[in-house]
Amino acid sequence: MEYGLELRAPFGTSHSSTSRRENALIEVWVEVPQQDGSSAVTVGVGEVGLPPKKPAAGYLSDFADVEGYPFKVAASAGHFSALRGITSFIQGGENPDEFARLVRTLLRALDEEPANVDPASRFARSGIEAAVLDLFCVHSRIPLHQLIGIDVSKEITEQGVPLGSSFYTIALNPDVQFMLQQARSSLSFTPYLKIKLDSNIEQGTEPLCTYRVLLAILNGIKKIIEEEFTEYPTWKLCIDANGAWNPEGCIEMLKVLKPLSDHIYMLEQPFPTTLLKEPSEAGTQAWKVVKAAYENAGIPIFADESMSTAADLPLLLDFVHGVNVKLEKAGGVRAALEALLQAQKFNLKLWIGIMVGSRVNCGTGAHLLPLATHGDLDGSLLTTEDSQVHEGGFVWGEGQYRGTVFLPTGLHGIGVRPKPASAH
Repeated sequence: MEYGLELRAPFGTSHSSTSRRENALIEVWVEVPQQDGSSAVTVGVGEVGLPPKKPAAGYLSDFADVEGYPFKVAASAGHFSALRGITSFIQGGENPDEFARLVRTLLRALDEEPANVDPASRFARSGIEAAVLDLFCVHSRIPLHQLIGIDVSKEITEQGVPLGSSFYTIALNPDVQFMLQQARSSLSFTPYLKIKLDSNIEQGTEPLCTYRVLLAILNGIKKIIEEEFTEYPTWKLCIDANGAWNPEGCIEMLKVLKPLSDHIYMLEQPFPTTLLKEPSEAGTQAWKVVKAAYENAGIPIFADESMSTAADLPLLLDFVHGVNVKLEKAGGVRAALEALLQAQKFNLKLWIGIMVGSRVNCGTGAHLLPLATHGDLDGSLLTTEDSQVHEGGFVWGEGQYRGTVFLPTGLHGIGVRPKPASAH
């Protein structure tokens, strides 16, 4: 169903600015017969985050595309690949009960759908797959990360199982002071902030205008932390250009970033997606120079818009040090796992991202976070509480654990549950 989410503040990038998102919420439910003759309904849920459709940026689907995905359940034979812990039930050897067979049938049908030849189908597949996996995990009373074989055998605190650290996104806005206000609010959750920029804030001369704005933001955040958040022993910023910079601008920006390199976690997607789609010898060489310059400054470059599936990884090696893997763009949990595992083989740094959404897609992504060094799982903080229809899921750490997301013990599947009807 269409899932309208109101945003707490306008969310701007170099691609677009929105104050509301029209996502897709997917439920899969099964009636399970009980011994006393009654039946119990088990429900799995998934969400597809849908930013404004922009194929050039990798945003291939809107709600109409997801709604039109022709998914049909059919018990067809054929090879069905799986990853890591998923094999324990998908391949059928260790768990032969009817519920596991049903889930295998659903996933096999999803994988064999002819419409999958269209890359835009990945968005719909991501939400459907999440709902099916959540269904199985809820039925089996296990968390999603356990099903997919991700080790979270870390010290369990009173807040739950620590999954990893998450950044909070400060969206692009023509008012620098508004961005700093957003930074101040977000620092109550995490000392890790992602700053959205483009190449021409305030319609100034590129790159000097963004240079000036970036300098003001970096100095402003540094001042806020030093004066108001002295309890943070360390803090990190991610600069997200969303593909809007050019090689010359990147070198110019390095003058601003280098003095704060200890606090700059990464520069995300400075280059346009045409670098890979329409390569040129001059462009390739120029962006290789940028990578080397940032590497020498100790600031890694990550791909986002240019990164969708594992197939993209070899094409990115000359230009990046890491990748941002998003469930919707990959095509779901299993495809994201494949991309993450392949990226590890290439010695790339790993980041887990999600499209702006509710606790459902944030919660799904959180179960992959232990594979990465960081992520940005802040969607449920960017959207209003009243517009979300689920509660539960991961929680943000407090005190010395600010910036870490925890999964409370005892949660199954993704970890969310519908709010009481009176709550929304």
